[in-house]
Parts: sequence; C-alpha cells; structure tokens
Amino acid sequence: MPKRQVAVMCDRKRHKTVVYAAVCGRLRSSTKCVFSSERRLFDFTNSTSSVNDWIEISDTERDVGKSKGAFLQQKTQQFQRAIFFTLLNPQPNGAGFAGVTYRQQSFDLSTFTGIKLSVRAQGENYWYKVILRHHNEESS
Repeated sequence: MPKRQVAVMCDRKRHKTVVYAAVCGRLRSSTKCVFSSERRLFDFTNSTSSVNDWIEISDTERDVGKSKGAFLQQKTQQFQRAIFFTLLNPQPNGAGFAGVTYRQQSFDLSTFTGIKLSVRAQGENYWYKVILRHHNEESS
C-alpha cells in the first residue's frame, strides 16, 4: 500500500527538543493555486475521524535511537483535533527523527496539482518533512 508520512526532523544544532504540533493534512485550493475541485484527505476535527491508522516511526527503529513520537486525538466538549507530540533526542552527530506514517489506503490524486497542509506548532522545532509516495515507490 502507498505510504504517507509526516516526519519531524531535528536541527543538528539542537540537543533536545520537545515539540507540539496539531497536524491536519488536506488538499484544497489557495489564493495562489486554483483547482477545479478540492478533496480533504484528513479532517481530524470531524467527530468520525480517527488516528488509529497512523503508526509511529522514529529513530528507535535503530539500536542507538532515543526519540519518540505520538499521534493522539484530543476530544473536548467544544472541539476535536489531532496532536503530534515528539521528543527528539539526537545522537552526537545530529541524527534523530520522530514521525508518523499512514498506511491504510491509497488515494487517487491524479486530477489534482497541489497539496496544502494546515499545521500549527509550538516549541523550538520548526522543520517538518512530508514524504508522499507514488504507487509505493521509494525515493531516490
């Protein structure tokens, strides 16, 4: 199945960073790009949405990794959202990552020409990496 990832990477100058980010990926038009139609891929504010199909990926997959990521759903009486928490603990060479991947289904986006993400963040981490795969192809 095609793999969709949202990964948080650390800056080599940082030793330890804790970041909070509300992550909501959606495909839609903006003022700079005009699409004939729009399609929302994920809407975590919808009461029927879930984060159950998102899986953590982090540098703990390797023996020396110490970072951690968690993708959780927060529900209150007034709102609902998805929250991505990370604890980045880079190695002496600066390597370290935490993220989530979505593997449930593939999307036919052949009629679209762009992707827009709505993201808010707190903390010192400001660098995010989004990886999209076409027909589950690996990047070169």
